[in-house]
Order: sequence, then C-alpha cells, then structure tokens
Amino acid sequence: MMLPGALKYGDLPAFLALGAPGKANVFNSDLAEKNPAAMTYAALGKPDALTVGKKALTAAEVAAWLKGD
Repeated sequence: MMLPGALKYGDLPAFLALGAPGKANVFNSDLAEKNPAAMTYAALGKPDALTVGKKALTAAEVAAWLKGD
C-alpha cells in the first residue's frame, strides 16, 4: 500500500536508496547524479552498483542484465 504514496516519501530515488548496496539498474529515467540513491550508494562504497540511463532498454538487454552477462 506504500507504492501509490511513493511521491510523499521521496519517490523512486528514496526507494532505490533503501535497496543499497544491491545492484540496481534504472533506465528511461531522468534521475540527477546527486539524488538520494546515488549518494547512498556512494556512501556505502558501491557507486557502480547503481546504473542510471536515459534510454529505454530492449527486452534482450534486460534479460542479459538479469542473467549477469
């Protein structure tokens, strides 16, 4: 029930920060470099575990990421 109210609690960057330092791949997004998620990953010494891209991924690219290729 919290997801519909995500904006109230910091939106996507805040929810990504809760998953740090696990790997996260966010694409088709306009997240700024200095957002709570990026700062949290950097503070935990795992800035490379968070990938933010501006373009959408194809199904094949998502599958390759999930498999760890």
